[in-house]
Amino acid sequence: MATILIVDDEESFLSAISPLVGRGGHTVRLAGSAYDAEREVAARPPDLAIVDMIMPDKGGLETIAQLRKMSPGLKVIAVSGAPASGRRRLLDWAARMGASQTFSKPFAIREFLDAVQRLLEEKVSEN
Repeated sequence: MATILIVDDEESFLSAISPLVGRGGHTVRLAGSAYDAEREVAARPPDLAIVDMIMPDKGGLETIAQLRKMSPGLKVIAVSGAPASGRRRLLDWAARMGASQTFSKPFAIREFLDAVQRLLEEKVSEN
């Protein structure tokens, strides 16, 4: 099974989404900050990272760039609950930085889980 790292400073998001993405027997690791995520990736690179765009310690764009530098084949899903006025632009930039998929919070769970599964299957077929 795959290892999925969820990076978000909101405890409610971490506690809500982690059991859902872990249902298929995947190992789910949590990081409450960008720096925690970097430590997690340095210790053991995951197969997929779900990264929030707005965090207090480091922005999501910088986080995605750093995690992909540390683990070049890392698949990334960028998520954002930023105000609607800037959210789309932020997620567009995340895609340019290497995010494979982007979602605005709140999002449709089924669509999100389908994206997780698809990206994990792509990762397996690349290896």
